[in-house]
Amino acid sequence: MSKRDKKEKKSPKYIEVEGMFYHYEQTKKEIKYIDEEIKFLKQDRNGCGTIQYNEKVQTSANIESSIEKELEANKNKIEILEKEKYKKVKDIKRIERARENFNEEEEVMFKIRYILKIKDWSIYAEKMNVGKEKYYEIKDKMIAKSIRIMFPYHNIM
Repeated sequence: MSKRDKKEKKSPKYIEVEGMFYHYEQTKKEIKYIDEEIKFLKQDRNGCGTIQYNEKVQTSANIESSIEKELEANKNKIEILEKEKYKKVKDIKRIERARENFNEEEEVMFKIRYILKIKDWSIYAEKMNVGKEKYYEIKDKMIAKSIRIMFPYHNIM
């Protein structure tokens, strides 16, 4: 393992990338949930509001109705959800870009460790016929390579 790989292993970026890998499947689901929620809010916006009769006399310049307030609240919720979705889509695209560059060992490692959530090195070792040391070497190199692919600016700075 090179000095660069050892340095990246302990770096916050290493921890961040591994966390992104662990949450890959959940993040994909969350994007679908956000899409559904945005759709619900847009549908609510289209059929929004009920007739409300207030017997109060208007005494201020604020003439905003409850329907307008509800529409504005929905609009704000949609904006927040779209920003959150953008962050998650960006993470997924970065992970997929890294996976496109995985060799067979790394792809098997990714599936076992991060999709199936099996952290026991012996499962991978048995499947790929490697020892514990080789397992961790493959994992560390995979993450170091992923950092360079997922965050190209990280190499420059």
